[in-house]
Amino acid sequence: MMPSWEKIRRRIRERIPEHCYRMWIEPVALAGTGPGSVTLASPNAFMSRRLETVYLLVIREALAGEGLAGVRVRFTEQAGRRTADQGKAEAAPEPAVVRRQQHVPAAQFKNRRLSHPDLDGGSDHRRSFLTM
Repeated sequence: MMPSWEKIRRRIRERIPEHCYRMWIEPVALAGTGPGSVTLASPNAFMSRRLETVYLLVIREALAGEGLAGVRVRFTEQAGRRTADQGKAEAAPEPAVVRRQQHVPAAQFKNRRLSHPDLDGGSDHRRSFLTM
């Protein structure tokens, strides 16, 4: 008997960082099972390739933890698949925060040396690297 995809995803979630789980594993659905194989559906071909190259080992380990060691894992793209967040009404975007940049006085050139109020009066070794 095939364990639920949710149990397998829980095992994967314990093994990888949360942001990776949300981005790469959460959108994946169990598309089907066959004799000795499991097919997982992702939203697009790029994601399927990424799952196969980066997360296949973790997925196989999670399957083995549920008694499915040695099962062949295949990936497919499921066109039109919606994630849980896509079905929700979009909220109005938050207003942008405008921050003023702190005023920094312009540097001035004097005798081919860079001068700045914070450097004036300092020792020569602080100004020597600014010589042009």
